[in-house]
Amino acid sequence: MIKKIKKNKWKILLVIVVLAIVIAYTYSKYKNDESNDYDYTHSIYVMTKNANNDGNDYYEVNNERRYRRISNFMPDKIEKYTLHECFTSYADIDIGKIMDKYSEATCTITDDDGNTVEMNDTFRNIINVIVDKLYNKITDVIIYKVNDHYYTTVMFKLSTHDSYKLYYYSDRKLEHIVTFNDKYVINIKEKEPFIFAKDGN
Repeated sequence: MIKKIKKNKWKILLVIVVLAIVIAYTYSKYKNDESNDYDYTHSIYVMTKNANNDGNDYYEVNNERRYRRISNFMPDKIEKYTLHECFTSYADIDIGKIMDKYSEATCTITDDDGNTVEMNDTFRNIINVIVDKLYNKITDVIIYKVNDHYYTTVMFKLSTHDSYKLYYYSDRKLEHIVTFNDKYVINIKEKEPFIFAKDGN
């Protein structure tokens, strides 16, 4: 009986050690995403709002998905469009997962003033790329137009937190910029050179 208790204690201790290692690794991974020790030549400024309170944060995000806190900035002129009931879930028996698909029949889009906006080809293409690339667990989507460039935030509701992923959209492709936990993007400011500039332009 005593040997069994000792054996169980060792098992519990081993589980605690493994969990501590996993937590430490996860913390360091997310912590390392926020740093000044990277090149911010190609970057954008992002303003976020905390999902759990009224506080705002300001970041500079580079093209390697690294970010650092900065002071307040004057945002560019931005147009924001929120998607409503644009995705329906279905069970994909072949892969054994719940997937999302675009449902234009129920989809509505509103601007920042709450006015309904007509669906257009750009919005439709962005939505289709989101579904093709991200597949499932899509909760909320906001599309941003900044200086004729398009960005989108896709929210995924996870078991422990809400994950907000910011993407740049161009040529029917999404470029992942940054992921924030329990923070959603409310403003963006571009800078020169453009974060996704090609061929030195």
